[in-house]
Amino acid sequence: MSTIGGLQIFSEAQVLVPTGATPQGGAMTIVYYLYQTAFTQHQFGYGSAIAWGLVVVIMFFSLLNWFITTKRVKGA
Repeated sequence: MSTIGGLQIFSEAQVLVPTGATPQGGAMTIVYYLYQTAFTQHQFGYGSAIAWGLVVVIMFFSLLNWFITTKRVKGA
């Protein structure tokens, strides 16, 4: 849950570093990049592709976490 929450950080980057949230500024998160691309630069198709990429990354980490934490019981 912490990994998924960490991938979805948006408000911290927007509130704490509103003008310097660039790749050079160090406060850019994938969700903030999605917001800037789609709603500031009006590139909605590219923003949608970023969102789907985020879904794939979150699904990967969720499945990895599920496989690691699930105990396999033989015969069940």
